Amino acid sequence: MPIDRLVELQRAVMAPQLPTAATRRPVGVIPAAAGDPVSPVRDATVATVIAPRQADAGALRAVRLDPGVARMRLDRLRPELFDPVKPLGFERKDSPHAISPVAQPNDATLFEDAHSDARYFLPRYRLRTTAPGRYDVNVVADPQASGLWVVSLGLEAYPAPELGDAARTAQTLPHPLDAALSYRLPGSNIERRLPATELLGDARGPVVIFRLGLAERDELLGAFMAQSAGASLSVMRPYTVAVPLPAPAPAPAPAPGPAPGRHPPVAVPVPPGVPRPRFPVADTLPRRGLHLAANRQLMLKRRFEIDPRLVAGAGIAAAPAAAGPQRYRALTQSPAVTMPLWFDSALHAYVYPGGSPSAGSAAASLQMHSVPYSAPGRSTRHHSYLQSSSQPTRFYFLPDAFRLARTEHPPFKPALAFVVDQSPTADPGATQTAVELIADVRPVTDGKRLLAAREALKSKLPTTGVAPGEISLEPLLAPSVLRMGLPRGGRMQTIEVAAQIDLANGFQLNESFALDDFQDVFAALMAPRSAALLQGHVAVSTGLGGGEILVPVELNFRALEGELFQYTETTDSATGTVSVQLINQTGGALHIPALPVWLSRDGAMVPARTEGLDLSQAIELSADGVLGFQVLPVDPWPDALPTGPLDAVFDTSAITAVPDPEALFAQTFDNSVDQETARAITVMTDAEVLASAQAPDKAIRFVIIEFRGNKSVRLSDSKLEEAVEVPVPLMDVLLRRDTEGQYEYRQTVVYRSGMQTSSGWRKTDLGLLFVPFEGGD
Repeated sequence: MPIDRLVELQRAVMAPQLPTAATRRPVGVIPAAAGDPVSPVRDATVATVIAPRQADAGALRAVRLDPGVARMRLDRLRPELFDPVKPLGFERKDSPHAISPVAQPNDATLFEDAHSDARYFLPRYRLRTTAPGRYDVNVVADPQASGLWVVSLGLEAYPAPELGDAARTAQTLPHPLDAALSYRLPGSNIERRLPATELLGDARGPVVIFRLGLAERDELLGAFMAQSAGASLSVMRPYTVAVPLPAPAPAPAPAPGPAPGRHPPVAVPVPPGVPRPRFPVADTLPRRGLHLAANRQLMLKRRFEIDPRLVAGAGIAAAPAAAGPQRYRALTQSPAVTMPLWFDSALHAYVYPGGSPSAGSAAASLQMHSVPYSAPGRSTRHHSYLQSSSQPTRFYFLPDAFRLARTEHPPFKPALAFVVDQSPTADPGATQTAVELIADVRPVTDGKRLLAAREALKSKLPTTGVAPGEISLEPLLAPSVLRMGLPRGGRMQTIEVAAQIDLANGFQLNESFALDDFQDVFAALMAPRSAALLQGHVAVSTGLGGGEILVPVELNFRALEGELFQYTETTDSATGTVSVQLINQTGGALHIPALPVWLSRDGAMVPARTEGLDLSQAIELSADGVLGFQVLPVDPWPDALPTGPLDAVFDTSAITAVPDPEALFAQTFDNSVDQETARAITVMTDAEVLASAQAPDKAIRFVIIEFRGNKSVRLSDSKLEEAVEVPVPLMDVLLRRDTEGQYEYRQTVVYRSGMQTSSGWRKTDLGLLFVPFEGGD
């Protein structure tokens, strides 16, 4: 487990005032419209939003820093960007999900059952009432734990008003629930989020439960009283439905008659319901892809399209495609319903138990501390920590940086995609081609830095008036903006980028740029972190004065956030060792200079060492490569510690990827665009060379040059030169400044004597190809 996952463990260990575990119970989701249920209670589960507060070692691997509103990973929201098979979709009869009639559904959409006439809707939620003017909100002492308080909020489900009477005969779309409560701290822009401790269910709907210590309870009730605190409850409703894929656009009619010098058209039928192949079905079909116009504008063709002009030019007529059944893809979304929580103490006194702070209580404040930390191999950097005056043991921190994420499931590829967009311009014969960069960006926090900060910040605790307790570190949440270097107008500019920044869970980057800038963008992703392009910072505004706090943004393929390995562990509790296999699942090579390791048991960690892994020199582990070794404690486990299950905890922060341009291009560039383009070259010879005055018996009648892709040129003394478009890899054009793209060719020389010689395939990037060349097979 990477050590940055230990941040959540530290939150568990450092927050002793919170309960040790959260109860998980099933709940029935009850839809309601104006108080009337529109369907019976369905078997659904309201999921706890976080793991138990005190995570056991075996659960650590699944835990990530999440203060309540986790962003869904891009490869779950847009799976078609990362799997070229996904866009093909499935038919309605094969759908495991309810059917959406639109590609972008929401809670005002009426969904259809894939196999029956049933209809579904995604309910909204609101605070329910127990009497006129009285909400089902309760703050009581926890009967199960002394010193804790329970804040409960009862909810009811209802359909979107836009559905009208259709909702009365529809059923609730099965979905789990997540919930979190948020509010701003007094006198600042800093937001605090409290994940729900548990979600229960009763006859009227879900009940959201928060278990809090006394100081946390008072802070929350103070936020309930102050409208400026913006307290609110967010209920997330993740669901998956099948959405329709767009039908392929009908191709315009080809130009009548065969092209000059070509064979008559031959129809190529396409069976109904069969998607067009990604590549030509035979070498006799023209290669589709990018075509370089005279103005060097690349015009892109989709793999599933057949350009009628190319078809006509090749002497092949496209038969009209028969309309097949509608196809779908799975779409997962997690829309939130947000409910404001402002309760006037005069109107809602029942919310506030005796002894709660009044609206006139002194506002809490925050104090900023700067703590230096030196990561191995890096210069010292000062990190900011904000201390709460109302709870001096609570400190807020920011991540070390934001980096490109890896996908959620193996292979752990970069969660980044380049999607081609062609918009028509005023000139019917031209197109404006742009590339959209879509990326998942996640925060990276060095767990060792937080462990060191925990010790350093103990000196900031008051010596009197504070109950003893461990320091609690929580992610700082505040309004933030993203500024980074992007290509604009042929040069790099640092601009403010529109993105919804979540300091604890990251953000998604959506930026478009001209296709001509693709080379620079891709090169920056391949470059070390010092590259200015695609670098920048997130500027955090705390509202406390002193200016913005800057968190670096480092977008490159060498260092990404996310899993690298599949872990296989076999523990031996008797000896206190763990046998480990690490399988590289990134799809590329990894550079491993060091791999610090600890052993974890029942929440306690001790330094460990490896046997059978030699890292005296850095190693490179190839894709799917395996490291097998044993992990042992440096010193024997103390006898006083419990003898629970063992877990090896790895610090993978020193490991970097070894970027492979071709593999990364294939993984990230729009998979619906053919990966070949064409370039114009000139093939020429000379009459004296053909006549061969020095060897009359070797006089040449003609030379045939064949190119991969079924193109050929014939030169003779009556035609010494010809221009031809040859297929070249798209990557050559887009990524290499020193070439227009390599192509393959071979020659056949026919002599006047009747003899002939043929060569093997050769590769070159010459724009002027002089033939014949010396040599044969």
